[in-house]
Amino acid sequence: MFNLGKFVKGNGSIPAGGDANIAHAVFTAGDKPVMICYGSFWGGDGGEVISIGLVPPVENAALGLKAWSHFIERGNGTVILTGAMEGAVTADGALGFFGAYTRASTGQQLFIPPNYTLVMYANAANAAAWYANFAGFECEC
Repeated sequence: MFNLGKFVKGNGSIPAGGDANIAHAVFTAGDKPVMICYGSFWGGDGGEVISIGLVPPVENAALGLKAWSHFIERGNGTVILTGAMEGAVTADGALGFFGAYTRASTGQQLFIPPNYTLVMYANAANAAAWYANFAGFECEC
C-alpha cells in the first residue's frame, strides 16, 4: 500500500510532418514512482495512429531522435503500453487514453517507475501534429 503524494503532470507533441516511430517524450517521473490517473490525446489525420510506451532513463537522450525499434531492440526493458489510437481528433474533442477509443486499453492507471519517461510515437509518417497530456500522483511509500 502507498499514499498519494504530489500531483504531477506532463505533456508532449509530435510535430506535423514527423517521421514514423520516433519516440517523443510526454511525461517523465521524478525520483518517486508515479501513478498516472489521467491522460488524453488529440490531433493526427484520419487513418493516422499513435501508440504510447515506456522508456528507461538511460535512453532519455535518444528521445525525439531515434526510431521506436531502437528502444525495443536494445533489450533495455522498454515496453509498449497501448495499441494504436486513431487520429482526426480535435482539441475540443480530446479522447482519454483509458477509454474505448484505444485498440488496446491500458486499464485505469499506469505506474511509471522513477525517472522513466512515457513516450508517444506515430505508427507511420504523420501529416498533422499530435498532442498528449498525462497527470497523476507521486507514490509515497
